[in-house]
Amino acid sequence: MVNIVAVLFDVDGTILKNEDLHYEATKIASEKLGVDLSYELWQANLGKGHPVVFEALKPKFDAIGSTISVTEFCDSCMEEYGKIIDRVPARKGMRKFIEGLNAKGKATGAVTNAISEYAKKGLAAVGIMPFFGRNFVGLEELNAIGMLHMKKPNPYPYDYMRSFMGVTDTHDPNAPYERYGKKGHVAVFEDSTGGVEAGLKSGAITIQFVEGPIPAHPDADYHIRTQEEFEQIQTMLHQGLLEKRGLQRPENKLPRDRRPLGVQSRSSSYAIVDKPRVATGPR
Repeated sequence: MVNIVAVLFDVDGTILKNEDLHYEATKIASEKLGVDLSYELWQANLGKGHPVVFEALKPKFDAIGSTISVTEFCDSCMEEYGKIIDRVPARKGMRKFIEGLNAKGKATGAVTNAISEYAKKGLAAVGIMPFFGRNFVGLEELNAIGMLHMKKPNPYPYDYMRSFMGVTDTHDPNAPYERYGKKGHVAVFEDSTGGVEAGLKSGAITIQFVEGPIPAHPDADYHIRTQEEFEQIQTMLHQGLLEKRGLQRPENKLPRDRRPLGVQSRSSSYAIVDKPRVATGPR
């Protein structure tokens, strides 16, 4: 049995299925600024952030003599998104899953590279934010502690949230964490490869939703491609059947709580486990 003491979630694309809503908002903002954003261009840059979309649109802005900056473009996109965020849908079964985790005494929280204000509004719109309470880390929270440069794919946000929730390291590789006397593992749900990288480097059992053009991370502990696989993962988690299959910490590694939270990288302290990984679906 593998006990899970905490489960952490990315927001955009993981809890919230808001890709189409973000496209709608970004397209509206682009049109107001004088250029058209095609769905093909959006899909080609999905998950890379508004600054990357701006660079892809820059030739069009240059062609019309626009001097808009990347900051102005991003602000315009998020302003439009804020107007329609109440329409955001949650991933099917996600609210019930998180509610069930809370009912079973599992610590839950959200870790995102998104602007905190909009991420929280989206989570509130689908009725999930109350389950997290203060267990939330977004760009504003990182900026407030001077760690904005440590956002994902750096593992720092996950380590910070783990520490904030009272989940501490142990010396036991089979039960590397402890929360209020209960030992076990931390699980992370992500969709982007950068988010998966952060989860893996934090030492968590990392599960990736694989959809659309975003590729599967080869070292994710589990991949979810269908609703059935999502339900299988939930069952495995509750039954203690999830395993750490990718990056693992060596036994002689000091607990992370003895290191400053601002340590830039821990990737050199990990080793690939030489055994096959079992995903919930074909790679």
